[in-house]
Amino acid sequence: MQRSITALLLTLKTLVALARQRAWEPLLVWFSVATACAGLTAVALINDNASQSISKPPALAFHYVVSAKQQSQPPTQHDYALLRRAGFTQLAAFVQFDTYVKEATETVPISVIAFDSTALPPGLSPAAGLADASGYAPAGMNPHLAARLSNATSVEVKLPHNQWQHFAAVMHSAVPDNTVVIDIAQFYASDRSLNGYPLSGMAWIGKMNKAKREALNTALPSHLTLTEQFSELDQGSVPDSFKLNLWAMGMLMALVCLFIIINALHLMYRARLATLIRLRQLGVSANYITLSLLLEMLLLTGLASAAGVILGFQISHWVSPALSQTFSSLFNAAYQNQSQSLVIWFLPAWLISALAVALVAMIPLRKLKASLQLRRAPTPVYVRGLLPIAVVLWILSGLIFLLIPTTTGALTGIATVLLAGCTLMAVFLPALLAVCSRVIPARWPVWHWSFHSAVALSLRTRLAACAFFIALTANVGMNVMVDSFRQATESWLSQRLFAQAYLYTAAPQEAIKQAPEGLTLIPRYAAAGTINNAKVEVRSFPTEAQFQKSLLTDSTILHPWRKFIEHTGLFVSQQTAYRLNLKTGQTVQLSFAGETQKDYTVIGIYPDYGNPASQVLLPPDQVSERGEINGAIAIMGQQMSQADIQQWANTLDASAKLYDTDNIMALSLAEFDRTFVITDALNVVTLLVAALSFLMSVALLSLDTRPQLSLLRALGVRSLAIRFGLLGQYLLILVFCTLMAIPAGILLSWLLVDRVNRYAFYWTYPLVIDPIVMVQSAAISIGLLMVLLSLPVGKLSSKINTREAMNVD
Repeated sequence: MQRSITALLLTLKTLVALARQRAWEPLLVWFSVATACAGLTAVALINDNASQSISKPPALAFHYVVSAKQQSQPPTQHDYALLRRAGFTQLAAFVQFDTYVKEATETVPISVIAFDSTALPPGLSPAAGLADASGYAPAGMNPHLAARLSNATSVEVKLPHNQWQHFAAVMHSAVPDNTVVIDIAQFYASDRSLNGYPLSGMAWIGKMNKAKREALNTALPSHLTLTEQFSELDQGSVPDSFKLNLWAMGMLMALVCLFIIINALHLMYRARLATLIRLRQLGVSANYITLSLLLEMLLLTGLASAAGVILGFQISHWVSPALSQTFSSLFNAAYQNQSQSLVIWFLPAWLISALAVALVAMIPLRKLKASLQLRRAPTPVYVRGLLPIAVVLWILSGLIFLLIPTTTGALTGIATVLLAGCTLMAVFLPALLAVCSRVIPARWPVWHWSFHSAVALSLRTRLAACAFFIALTANVGMNVMVDSFRQATESWLSQRLFAQAYLYTAAPQEAIKQAPEGLTLIPRYAAAGTINNAKVEVRSFPTEAQFQKSLLTDSTILHPWRKFIEHTGLFVSQQTAYRLNLKTGQTVQLSFAGETQKDYTVIGIYPDYGNPASQVLLPPDQVSERGEINGAIAIMGQQMSQADIQQWANTLDASAKLYDTDNIMALSLAEFDRTFVITDALNVVTLLVAALSFLMSVALLSLDTRPQLSLLRALGVRSLAIRFGLLGQYLLILVFCTLMAIPAGILLSWLLVDRVNRYAFYWTYPLVIDPIVMVQSAAISIGLLMVLLSLPVGKLSSKINTREAMNVD
């Protein structure tokens, strides 16, 4: 026992001395583990914060709202008093409108909710109370909104009739982000009344069980209805897409980091091989050496995972401002950076890292253990056995896509496709290089040697080549997917934005009444309905011929617009068609709240990118009396200039905001680009990590190729020619990897669009294969690796080592 402990301690001391002598090798392992932990920790934190920000609305967010069935009959003060006296004391009347707050020299768009503060429970009345010392009435706001304003003590809000009013800011977490809550009495001060500004509705504050919901529905006046504002569907597919992209890229980065760890361990063990053989000759068991190396890895992963968790927390903190802006503008939610303890993240990070490193270390440790045998036979490299494995993986991926039509099945199938691609690349890369080596004539000795050496090099760098293949496949796939999505979105917007300008206002009816001669306002109405007993949003769409071409559908029905105008046909969104398994020509039953069902024919399916809701389109005369104006009002004014339209819009209420079509297009595409910024960053990091993996393989092989290079120098080959020969074989390997990664990337993008999007978000879009996008991805990837690979090539010694030259096999 004492002898075993002594042998183990001797081995550990030797490893410590070797680590000090060549510190960069264990540091590389430390860096890889820390990078993987940092990326996954940051992704986990960001997604956790995003989930809490979206799935848990603030206490004052509306879960259930009593609102008007028809806009012409809004809730009244009498209705409110009647329901409160009936025992529904959790109802709070409110008026909601969009407006601005002053911020330095600009205005910030917000939403204002004027609540009946006396009806709110204690602790949920941020706007209740007396005026402060300055005489300003209180206004509640979320701390995240206050943090974005320069003055956190008071806020100046633009109220209807172009009145700017100061309020004393009261921080309250119950208030939704980008929202200011004031008392309803403050809103109806001055010349505003219920006649000109009716109640928007009555919000149910708190939870509502089934019994209360049924009782309230029974007690409601005939012109009012109870609607649910938050549901699983309302959380949206865009936030889910945001989180899915982050997880996919984070896992991909961690996978490539594992390739780096394998190569780094190969390099480290190869450099230590002579010393470890001496330990074996001194009688130290190979098991003790393996155990010591594993203990070293556990120590490194412990230190690296701790550093990675700290860095991941810092990264999530750094990107919080940008994410807050994106969530606020794109998802209408507040991204909140939740305070979490570092300690509870350390242990899971270390356990996962230690398990992953221990598993990937088995490959180099097994080779090292074979090298430490005092008597060993040479182990040939087998490549042909990989071909059946690749075939099995391709068949398995096809079966997964056919038999498991879910998001999980699609992601599992994609992982299987990537593994099958790596296996095929490992099979065909040496064969393709061998064909190229036969083309080079012997009268070019350096290039003849370089291309033949590339064949052997491809067998020794398979793991690094796989890392580069996966990274480049993901890069090409994501770039093609995002470029296709952007082009589809741009084409869809340019077709749907048929008007000259669009008006956003909280008082649409007043704007329509005040429209001057020569200006046509086209509102879009929205109402709640059901199709085949499934909830849908019914939207209006103009029936005039000039607007029909702006609705892109896949209709194969004869005269679809005639059926639409005659109230016998409807258009359904792609999301609705996928969720309810609807096809063009199918008959469905549609009903509005409190009405009987009516049969309609599905006359077309239209794209509605990014919208999580199920939606159908009907003519305006079928929706206007059952719903209310929703969204922007289209403005057609052929006889008026944009400046004249803007001048008219300035005379409207405080919430009115006019956007021309080009402005909406630019803002939409800017939000689109901002959504994929983090994904692009993770994509770049993955490529860098893959480049580092390839660099480590080259550094490892340089230890074995020294005798060959010394022999070439002894034969009179110039050092510069040798360097060009080495770079040539590296470039050849990268080019062939790229040629195989590009079709794999196209396949990956198709799977992401046609399978993952289809099952996860219920919408797809056309795949656009732009050669420029693929060439750009390939050129950047190859250029990056060649720059890094030129570093060890440039450091090659130009001196002749006679001993090494004589030891060439």
